[in-house]
Amino acid sequence: MAFAFRPFLTLGNIKHRFSGTAGHRFAFLAATYSLINIASLWFAYQLRFDFAVPLSVRQEILWIFLWIIPLKLLLIELFRQFDPVLSYYSTPDLFKIFFALLCASLVMLGVYFVLGTNYAPPRGVILAHLFLSFGGISAMRLFIRIYHQHTDARHAREQGNVRRVGIIGTDDAAANLVKDLFLRPNLKRKPVAFFDEDERRHGSRIHDLPILGPPEMLTEESVRERFDEAIIAMPGASTKRIREIITILQEAKLKFTTIPSMHQLATGEVRVSQLRPVGVQDLLETETVRISKGRVAACLGQQTTLITGAGGSIGGELARQVLLHRPGKVLLVEQSEVQLFQIEQELIRLGHNGIIVPLIGNILDEPRMRTIFQRYRPNTVFHTAAHKHVVMMEQQPGEAVKNNVFGTVQLARIAIDAGVERFVFASSDSALQPTDVMGACKRLAELSLQALQQKQPDGTRFISVRFGHALGSSGSFIDNFSRQIANGGPVRVSHAEAVRHFVSISETASLLLESAARGNPGDILYLDIGQPIGIYDLAKQMIELSGLQPEIDLKIEFSGLRPGGKLIEVFHPEKDQTESTEHEKILQIRSKEIPEHKQVEQFLGELRKALYHSDASQIKLRLRKFLPEYDPFLD
Repeated sequence: MAFAFRPFLTLGNIKHRFSGTAGHRFAFLAATYSLINIASLWFAYQLRFDFAVPLSVRQEILWIFLWIIPLKLLLIELFRQFDPVLSYYSTPDLFKIFFALLCASLVMLGVYFVLGTNYAPPRGVILAHLFLSFGGISAMRLFIRIYHQHTDARHAREQGNVRRVGIIGTDDAAANLVKDLFLRPNLKRKPVAFFDEDERRHGSRIHDLPILGPPEMLTEESVRERFDEAIIAMPGASTKRIREIITILQEAKLKFTTIPSMHQLATGEVRVSQLRPVGVQDLLETETVRISKGRVAACLGQQTTLITGAGGSIGGELARQVLLHRPGKVLLVEQSEVQLFQIEQELIRLGHNGIIVPLIGNILDEPRMRTIFQRYRPNTVFHTAAHKHVVMMEQQPGEAVKNNVFGTVQLARIAIDAGVERFVFASSDSALQPTDVMGACKRLAELSLQALQQKQPDGTRFISVRFGHALGSSGSFIDNFSRQIANGGPVRVSHAEAVRHFVSISETASLLLESAARGNPGDILYLDIGQPIGIYDLAKQMIELSGLQPEIDLKIEFSGLRPGGKLIEVFHPEKDQTESTEHEKILQIRSKEIPEHKQVEQFLGELRKALYHSDASQIKLRLRKFLPEYDPFLD
């Protein structure tokens, strides 16, 4: 067990100790710890001598007290037990108190064996004193915690609006949620009972709360009237079961929320009691990407990783996951200072201040990018920066080409010159048989990277990764639908039969990490994510989750397919065009004839010259000359 020792007796610590609220807490705890230690040491002597302490021993006790009590206070301070908020007392605090007192007892034993009983208590007194002082301090801290809980709960009741809560789920997350709610009465939620479909648990108790039965009981009026709210605490449950429970709660007309995702809880980003509304991401079937932790750690551990577009939803999640693998440095490259500041502050709160390096920069600014690569020498680059809004790029294809193609190629060349080991490019499912300019640009960037790989087969390893629509990313269907629902509708859907493939942002980042660890030079990989989801069904689910009824409370309008849009998005290449990998969900696209590097360079040069004096349709037609599979939308 590792303990973090603070620098002791610095001017800042001394000033902090004796000022304001911290000074009052320090004085109170110092006095209380001293009294408990004095009383427990005196009682230990009484037990040792059967409550008849000899006069000679009593005369020595005072001198022994004078060095033992300061020693114990010093060790308690080193184990940071003058710092905790008094209303909290948890298992880590319990262990720290015990080890502080144990260390003091070991020092006392050392003095006893070296100098004898004239300077230290007998061994029996030392042992008894250890357990008496530990019991006394623990009881004191526990009493303060219970007193604060009782006071806060009474205050919350006096203010009113305390909601009676039913907890759906009985695993560790649910148990920790109840414990946290008891510790934080200011949340004004009082746990009343658990619900679980496992019949073996019915009638049992957790934290002295009963497990009444399955969630279906909430549709019974006699059970429903006992609750004001339900909390779904089942982070590992299938989306099918979550849908069933939501249907039950909607039928019971009971307000409901859920706990953070398992990933957020595991990484310590949030507390289990930081509740959130159930989102559509909880209801969509997305395949979980299994990470080869050892392989990824070997790839990224103690290395420098650079992420472009780090302020975006995917780039930010990628940074969070990279930091779980103990990197040396993580370079956050982002052109938007607002987005960069937000992800920087979040990662600092998570304790990564000494590892992250926020860097404002545009990937098209070649001198800036070369300076960053030459100064920090990244081992791995994750390139997620891109223009990705399909409709906007259809109207301005030159900007899509400039950023998504030329920006990627320029960054790749800089990576080669800087000796980068691997360069992972975040491509798109739209690159397969593209009908929009964004997908065509992603496909052209893939081919450009493969051409660069052919030119230097033993140099930087280029890996392209395709994925579907990231759930909740900026400009996504969910983002747009959420805004339209909040504005009172209507919700605009392109077509009643339009379908798309979805993947969560965390799974997208996991795929990128896994691909970096196992991808071969020039690979194009994609995630086999199962069945597509209807956009119309998605809109209806989001309206229902907001507590409204589709077509009754909120209208759904069909706007028609967007320029470059597809009715059914082709995501899976033909089987004869793919190869399996060691990962069951990651497939490799078998590339047909890869154009030579000179051929790609010649086309990019011609495209660059035409970029600023060609209209949108002319640029798209130029792209089709090089990408015969591209079927552009022409004005």
